[in-house]
Amino acid sequence: MAQVPIPEPSLGAIPIVGSLQALREWRVTAFDTRQSVGFIPTMGALHDGHLSLVRRSLQENDLTIVSIFVNPAQFAPHEDLATYPRTLPTDIAALSTVVETVTGRDGDQLIRSPSAVFVPAVKDMYPSGIVQSVEEQKGTFVEVKGFSHQMEGQSRPTFFRGVATVVTKLFNAVQPTNAYFGQKDIQQACLLRRMVRDLLIPHPTAENLHIVPTHRHEDGLAMSSRNTYLTPPERAVAITLFNALSEVQRAWDEGFSRSEALVRANALVNGAISASVAAGVTMRMDYIEMNDPETFEVVKDNAKKSDGKPVILSGALWVGKTRLIDNILLDDIDDVIHSDESELSSEENEQVLPVLGASGQDRGVTLNTEELEEAQGEIAGDFERLIKNLGTSDVNGPRGSAPSIWNLSIDEAEDYVPEEDLEEEKGPKKRGRKKGQRLGVELSHQVKAMIGEAATAYINRDLDKAMEICQEVIRIEPSAYSAWNTLALVHEDRENFEAALKLKIMAAHLQGDAELWRELGRASRESGQMQQGLYCFRKAVSLDPRDVDAIWDRSVMLRETGQLRAAMSGFLSILKVAPYHMGVLLQLGPIFSLLSEFHRGIALYTGSLEYYQAAMPDGPVGGEDADCIMLLITLADFCNTVGEYEQAIRAIRDGARWIQGRGSQRYWSSATDDREYDVQGSERPAGSDDSAGRPQGFFAIDPNLRHRLALARLGLGDLDEGQMHGSIVQTMDAREYASLFTELGGAYFDRGLYAAALRIYEELASYEETSNIGILMRISSCHRLLGDFDKAVEVLKYVLEVNPENIEAKMRLAELYEILDQPRQALALVNEGKEPLIAWRKTQEKGRSTAGDEDPESSSAEQSGALFEEKKRHAKSKSTVPIGTIHVFELARQNVVDEGFSKLEKLDPKGPERTEWMKEALVLIDVFRETRELFSGNRFARFQGSINERRLRRMAKANDATAAATDMASRLQIDISMYEAADEILRHILFSNAYATFAHQTSIRLALLACATVQRDYSCILEHARRLIFTHQFNNEPLRLYLACMGGGLHSVDTFIDTKHQKALRREIDYYKLITDGEDPRWVGPRNRWVFNEKGGKQDEDESLDEEQEEGATGAKRKSKVPTAIVGANPSPSKATKDSPILLALYGQLSSCAKSYQSALFYLYQAYDLQPDDPIICLCLAVASASRAMQRQSDNRHHMIAQAFAFLQRYKEIRKEDHVEEVEYNLGRLFHQLGLLSLASKHYERVLQHAQDNPLNDPGSLQGDCV
Repeated sequence: MAQVPIPEPSLGAIPIVGSLQALREWRVTAFDTRQSVGFIPTMGALHDGHLSLVRRSLQENDLTIVSIFVNPAQFAPHEDLATYPRTLPTDIAALSTVVETVTGRDGDQLIRSPSAVFVPAVKDMYPSGIVQSVEEQKGTFVEVKGFSHQMEGQSRPTFFRGVATVVTKLFNAVQPTNAYFGQKDIQQACLLRRMVRDLLIPHPTAENLHIVPTHRHEDGLAMSSRNTYLTPPERAVAITLFNALSEVQRAWDEGFSRSEALVRANALVNGAISASVAAGVTMRMDYIEMNDPETFEVVKDNAKKSDGKPVILSGALWVGKTRLIDNILLDDIDDVIHSDESELSSEENEQVLPVLGASGQDRGVTLNTEELEEAQGEIAGDFERLIKNLGTSDVNGPRGSAPSIWNLSIDEAEDYVPEEDLEEEKGPKKRGRKKGQRLGVELSHQVKAMIGEAATAYINRDLDKAMEICQEVIRIEPSAYSAWNTLALVHEDRENFEAALKLKIMAAHLQGDAELWRELGRASRESGQMQQGLYCFRKAVSLDPRDVDAIWDRSVMLRETGQLRAAMSGFLSILKVAPYHMGVLLQLGPIFSLLSEFHRGIALYTGSLEYYQAAMPDGPVGGEDADCIMLLITLADFCNTVGEYEQAIRAIRDGARWIQGRGSQRYWSSATDDREYDVQGSERPAGSDDSAGRPQGFFAIDPNLRHRLALARLGLGDLDEGQMHGSIVQTMDAREYASLFTELGGAYFDRGLYAAALRIYEELASYEETSNIGILMRISSCHRLLGDFDKAVEVLKYVLEVNPENIEAKMRLAELYEILDQPRQALALVNEGKEPLIAWRKTQEKGRSTAGDEDPESSSAEQSGALFEEKKRHAKSKSTVPIGTIHVFELARQNVVDEGFSKLEKLDPKGPERTEWMKEALVLIDVFRETRELFSGNRFARFQGSINERRLRRMAKANDATAAATDMASRLQIDISMYEAADEILRHILFSNAYATFAHQTSIRLALLACATVQRDYSCILEHARRLIFTHQFNNEPLRLYLACMGGGLHSVDTFIDTKHQKALRREIDYYKLITDGEDPRWVGPRNRWVFNEKGGKQDEDESLDEEQEEGATGAKRKSKVPTAIVGANPSPSKATKDSPILLALYGQLSSCAKSYQSALFYLYQAYDLQPDDPIICLCLAVASASRAMQRQSDNRHHMIAQAFAFLQRYKEIRKEDHVEEVEYNLGRLFHQLGLLSLASKHYERVLQHAQDNPLNDPGSLQGDCV
């Protein structure tokens, strides 16, 4: 096919078109030769996303042209036009690497690359000139009315005007057959499609304007030219936007409404913003919204997936100074975007496999021809990418040559033959590879001869010659399988097994053999190349979804590398082929525990046991008893962990009965106790028989199951039955069943059975094999809770003799000395333990920082011998913790809490035990703070417990231990400000997921307000009152509370007249006005607010977002930002039906304090119209009128004074004789303000006389206040 000449000089391999005249001449030639033209308009700074558009165009068009033009018209004056990246040479170089092989009209295989790059000048695109200010622009512009102000248009109102204008000009200049745009700018693409249709633009038509799916980085971040602005810390958190959109998508798919789904996204973003502060990164959410793809209007709050309507989910996020955008298309959006490509997920590549039929036979999981070709095509594409990526690292080799991954020193300059000289040797042109077609070429006779020569050299053991020939073949034709394979054999013979394995993997891409991939995966695993092994297993599964062995091996590797969710998906996919497979079920147990997927495990294991009981009604056969018992133990552990004790009891009793072959004896299930499993010789008390008079069964049961039965009974509160099972467990050898004894002791301890727990711990301590520091510490705790402080001290002293550096023992012993009124000894222990504790902390922090530093050389693929970078995983990620131990960890934490609360209930916080009460409270606070799950970045994450063993072991050594030691020293030496401590603690609790509900947040705010009031910290009063007013819209109680707390002199007035607070109150008044005028507000769940769609809505959102920052400046003692998203927010409150007199009066008094008396009178008059009999409003009007009269600019001073006394008289009538002191004092103050001192003194004298006449204990007495 003839190439169209371009009469322009070129930079590199691709011609550059710089003028409109040259472009038109080129286009006319294309028209004459009837060649289709694909067009990709860009602003440069090209990345892989742009290049994917170019590849799409090359596949579908004869010619492809790319424009690079930074369009000034779409930048607002404050945006980054001057700093936008301009990298033309780099862009041309990137475009020159894009080559596609396609089948021509006559069946020939054609190699296509971009035909031209159009780089117009600004003066050609805007002959009248261009400035960024829209008001000053001259010339013709295009605007798509009614579709440019939504979504992105809200933040960038002139953006789409500039885009529509420049694209119209480019379409007129290029007149393309097809145009290609990325989905990342979905609104832009849809708007341009509408513009083309409205303006009847023939080239391209609306149908030929294609939207290509967003190209993303590995972590999901959408590729963008502005990503280059991001610093490394900013890049690390930039994924927040995609994560938030994905969270909304999950909620939408689960059936949540728009408003509910957006609440989850806002919570996730707020958590990420808080977490990013520690990294020195500032983030700010611009918007996340769901819009109609046709109108761009916001969908209704109650819209759901079940409505069946397509939705665009989009958002924008500021990371530092960079604004990132992204979107996800929900539901049926075929009319918005057409995608020909589907991608397999990277790590959680869960195969969709059919479930076994009722007969238990496989329905047939075979790939049809199209699916097999697609899998092979994906592998072929990966081969090409590996060749390209590895080839670029070979700095001495020519472009397109094979990489020197065989780690040999080769003189590239001597061996390299120019590509044009090899054309004849290669034989026919490469066949085009369509999607799904396996990579391969028809080798030329010369290449085949070289491969045969290499094989002969290998057989003759001339390894150097064989290697040299194979390397040359691979340079000429990388798709020659025999060359890769022979080269691998050479390296094997030389015992260079890592290089041989890499070469075999490269060769496997050319075979499409699932079994070969599986063997390579196992070999990679044995050599420690985990990521490489995962890659091989994924290829094996893609070629043969029935290869359960490959799925199993891959899932095991994922578990070993800490990728637990991906491992869980893999094992679950096996269950779709082989439901209820016992081996898979047992593998899933520890994974469910570590992921806290207890309810999922309960459902799966319950169904599995029901299946086995139905399939084998007479009990397990074939030696499966042990597996069934383990399955039953795991199910019981899960039920006990989540508090489903009754289900655990049912499962154990029915399951054990079935395992013993007594499944038909279902009458035992109706028994209210566990007499079925009593031991021989035991007797139940008279009257304990159930209603059926059933005797004891005396059936044996596995000790582990009896142990779980004891835990379930204790958890259910059935202490007698639980202790009965516990006593039977205790008859066994503690050395053999140490874990059961420890767990049972913990259960007794949790239920307050300290004497029973003590007996178990003392038995464990009596054996050298089972005694340890933890057991001794528990013995000490039991003695302490039983009131035997001397024995508790004795045990702790012994612990310190064995381990003098045990800081936890020192702290506990110090606490006991404090209880025993021995403060000197307590203080000595505290001071003795603080220094090593601090030194230990520094050592740990240094060790963690060293462990976190990754050596790039040691982790590289080249050093490790792997084709992929091996990610280091912490050992803690491995699922080696038994389920029983996990439960013990949880019980240990629960024990600390229960012990503390039981002691608090016995102590009087207001009496002589106040110090002891505070000490126990601080311990509980420390435990609360160290539980990270209570402070998740996701505000919707439900607290399900903690199983981190290392954290529990280091409770006395971590940061909180240092704080505890310091707090104890403070209690023993100096007095501390309890109110400041309370404020700090309550602020911390605000962030906890356990107290994220609306009611909890309100209660904590009220407590903070009380602390601030006691301390007379008016800035904090203002901070918390503002939040209560904001979240309790149209409610007068927060306003009254605020006024009550702010009374107290000049300092409170200075804070009271805060400008930002005044603006917030004014906004509330406007909302009342809009509602009473008939405006219809909408409810915004995340903010707990009614807002208005037009001016009111935008204003509220802007102000509420800024409010958090404003509070940081207002609150002098504020430690940290507070959460704004509230989980489980209150239902939308009733809308206001009329204006609020208290709000108007409050705003009027605020204006009066700010000496804006005219404004004060305006709002106070409105309050008076609504509530004329309110004495406070009358008094405020009197003060404001008198103050206005004293101002120089007052226009009618005498009238204002008369008005002031009229309102004061009205105030006096309303208050009557019940508040004589208050009325007389206010009268005196008014005369005093007007300078009438003689009259003022009379009223002051009446106040003093009345105070002397009243008794001292009168709560309303001024004399009482004075005293």
